Formats: sequence, structure tokens, C-alpha cells
Amino acid sequence: MADKNNGGGFSRECIETALFMIMKTKPYDEITITDIAEKAGVSRMAYYRNYKDKEDILFRFLEKSIMQKINKCRSEDGIISFKKIIHATAEFFSDNNQVMAGILGSNIMGTLMTKVEDEIVNYFPHILDNRYDAYTAVFYSGAIVSVFRAWSESGMKESVDEITNLICGIIGDGVMNMFEKKMN
Repeated sequence: MADKNNGGGFSRECIETALFMIMKTKPYDEITITDIAEKAGVSRMAYYRNYKDKEDILFRFLEKSIMQKINKCRSEDGIISFKKIIHATAEFFSDNNQVMAGILGSNIMGTLMTKVEDEIVNYFPHILDNRYDAYTAVFYSGAIVSVFRAWSESGMKESVDEITNLICGIIGDGVMNMFEKKMN
């Protein structure tokens, strides 16, 4: 258990854990801040010192967790391939299926899509150099999230490697090369 003297860190950990525990028994859209604070054993004031809303919990968790996986994929020269990002994201989905199922079944998909698009731009800023690449990235980020959603809803019958290869095959060499060429 975390050290209670760690203040915000301990509260954030309790709040995050509480949300994920509640998501196992209650649809995300029906969970209230009061539910989370009570389950976490913190006051609403402590909750709002750490998070602005329940979406903030999810997006911080997603960003921290996915970024940890993606950063482990970097080569020695700091480059990371688009396929490795897809694979790291598939591993994350697999490791956190219940949480992701709750997110995918909620009303925050639009916000999630915006976050995914932002992350693609963070890793591949060159896509903003021309409108075609920028729209292509938005198009494929939506497609990728949709495939992950379908994979989650179908019980993740394919392995992480299989779903990665499937997504990369759907995207095709042309788009994969667009990202790869610009990165190197």
C-alpha cells in the first residue's frame, strides 16, 4: 500500500483504483464523483485537488500507462516505429481490458479520439506539414481505435501480435511507409 504521508500521490492512487473497481460493477456513465471519493476513502475536496473530473482520471492513467509502454519501444537512437506504437497499444489494451471496455462503452469516445490524434501528432509532428498527411493520420487514428474497440468487444480472441499485424495490414504499407520515412 502507498505511504499515506505521500499526500497527493496516495490520494491519486486511491482515487484511480476506486474508479477502476467501481467500473467492474457499474457503467462508467453512471459513476459519480461521490461514488469514487467514498470508495477511495477521500473527501470530495481531496478528489478535486487531484482531478478535475472522472475523465481526468482516465486520461492521466491512459497517458501514463501507454506512454510507459511506448517509451520502452524506442530504439537506441530514440526512433520508434508506427508498428511498435500499435503493438504497445495492443499490449496495453490486453493488459487493461476491463478498464478499456468501460471506457469504450462510455460517452467519452470523442474525447478519447482527440487524445489519440494528439498523441499521433506528438510522435509524428511532420504529419502537420501537409493537409493530406494530417487528414490521413486523423482517419487512421479513428480506424485503429475502432479496431481496438471491436477486438475488446469480441473478447480479444486474437493475440497482441495478431491484432498488431491485422491493423498494420489494414493500414497498408503506403501509410506505414509515410510515417516511417518521415521519422528516419
